[in-house]
Amino acid sequence: MSLEVRRKICAIGIVIGVYLGFRYVVPVAVPFLIGWLLAVWVYPAGEWIERKIHLKKSWAGAVILVGLLTLFLLLLWKGGILLWEQIKLIFLNFHNLSDWGMRILDQCCQAAEQVTGIKKEVSRQFILTQAGQMQRNLMESVTPQSFLKLISEAGEIFLVGMGFLITWLSGILFLQEMDSVKRKVRESSVLRGVRRIARRLKETTITYLKAQLVIMGVIGLICTLGFWLMGSPYYLLFGAGLGILDALPVIGTGTFLYPAAVYFLLKKEFSVAVGCVILDLVTSVVREFLEPKLIGRRLGISPVIVLAAVYFGFYLYGPWGVLAGPLSLSVAYEVGKEWDIWD
Repeated sequence: MSLEVRRKICAIGIVIGVYLGFRYVVPVAVPFLIGWLLAVWVYPAGEWIERKIHLKKSWAGAVILVGLLTLFLLLLWKGGILLWEQIKLIFLNFHNLSDWGMRILDQCCQAAEQVTGIKKEVSRQFILTQAGQMQRNLMESVTPQSFLKLISEAGEIFLVGMGFLITWLSGILFLQEMDSVKRKVRESSVLRGVRRIARRLKETTITYLKAQLVIMGVIGLICTLGFWLMGSPYYLLFGAGLGILDALPVIGTGTFLYPAAVYFLLKKEFSVAVGCVILDLVTSVVREFLEPKLIGRRLGISPVIVLAAVYFGFYLYGPWGVLAGPLSLSVAYEVGKEWDIWD
């Protein structure tokens, strides 16, 4: 068997192995991985507390993790209540929102008539017909079987809660075994290649994803504050949505804010229109400032490749593929690089 054929077989094996690992193994191991990361994160603080007040660093780290868990649950509870109230407000104002949507539709059809020559009544009727068909399909999908499926998904919610608890428990246990685990990993010759791959991933893709998550959170907070200052009753809903939208490659907050600014300008609500433009400028400046600080240097990751990885990751893994897609691509590349597979 020639070297080229062996390389191709190894490359196919790496791709299949990484896919199966991220598809079936990583979701099960996620609580333990996050627990390990939390333990590594609070370990220096535990060492500092041990030096200052002579409390064992494992116990100090455990206290920090419990405090962080309590704060996280409190914020999650309060934010969830506020978000649910805004979602309910959307349903209560459904008729007003429907009228607003119809006015937007009329304006768009009028503009399309001027550009294409298609009568606005024709395009309007076509869009309404398609929307009505989608609504009927949605209503037909609400069957007793769908309710049974919803009940069965309650078990998945329970598993998520158990995974959340296991994350913190494993983090506390990892703190107690941190020194011995680190020593065994350093001394193991079998894991030498794994350490090199993990080091390169930490310097590239993990750094990139961590930076994007931090930036997404900061942008979401800024947008939430901006919509609150503009008097929007859905400030948390819109702010969280724009934070997620800004994290996607190529797409940014301007995709939503500039059309919104044009709409409010046509309504002669000039202050809100200017606020949308200012909000996009602020978020753009914040992103340009934070990216070099968090990443440190340009990693040479093409936005097109990241976008493709996010798309295929979402297609292959589901919603969490937004993170798993770029990470699995990098793992496959680094493993092949370690084995000298790629040219």
